Amino acid sequence: MELKRVVLKRYPEGTLQKEDMAIISEPVPELADDQVLLQVEHLSIDAFIRTTFNQGAFHGTADLDQPIVALGIGRVVDSRFDGLNQGDAVFGPMGAQTHVVLPGAMLQKVDESNLPARAHLGVLGVTTGLTAYSGVVRVGQVQPGDTVVVSAAAGAVGSCACQIAKNCGARVIGIAGGAEKCRFLIDEI
Repeated sequence: MELKRVVLKRYPEGTLQKEDMAIISEPVPELADDQVLLQVEHLSIDAFIRTTFNQGAFHGTADLDQPIVALGIGRVVDSRFDGLNQGDAVFGPMGAQTHVVLPGAMLQKVDESNLPARAHLGVLGVTTGLTAYSGVVRVGQVQPGDTVVVSAAAGAVGSCACQIAKNCGARVIGIAGGAEKCRFLIDEI
């Protein structure tokens, strides 16, 4: 069995170019004890991914010739890890590839009884919606009449945080990096 990967070939200078990446094929590695082979089904394409293309990035710098970093949902194809079985859906660091072998301890089994596995990504997922919700409701304990200031308000987490704070009855002040992003916040969101 072969897997396909989207890898970073060079660190971009300015705007990301097609030549900065490549699609490669290689054999799926053998499983060791406590590892799981996954078929990648869905990826969450989050803003932090682009930051990993910069040297010294907050989320770490991507390695050249390695799959582009992305969280996602995968389906267990084969398992040498107790508690994960063929067919189980899991959340974890899938990377931009068709298949991945990971230690089972890096994965979180996803309950599909009420929602499809992909619902754990994007605005409802850990990296965006849950982060915004936790910050506004759990940590900030925002109440009607509060004033909330959200930095990076035009970003994925920030735009969710603004909307959650408004739904809590707060007055929201959003900070964004430039006129176009501010217009987006005022006119569209």
